[in-house]
Amino acid sequence: MKKLLPWKIYAGLSSSIYILFIARIINRMGDFIHMFLTLYLSQVLLLDESRIGFFVMLSAVSTLGGAFIGGKLSDQAGRKKY
Repeated sequence: MKKLLPWKIYAGLSSSIYILFIARIINRMGDFIHMFLTLYLSQVLLLDESRIGFFVMLSAVSTLGGAFIGGKLSDQAGRKKY
């Protein structure tokens, strides 16, 4: 009996699935900025907790706003027509 490697079940998927996977990984790496920002503001700039919370909240709200604007723009542009 052959041993099936865990990633072998994903072989043969369409290229769009692989592109979406890579894009999701890049986006999740971008979400790391909130944790890094907290550490940087507290340990390097020595800010107090209320200011750190404000800046992290500002970053999160701007990320949310960017997602809404990006969604609206992609809806207006539509999909590519070949």
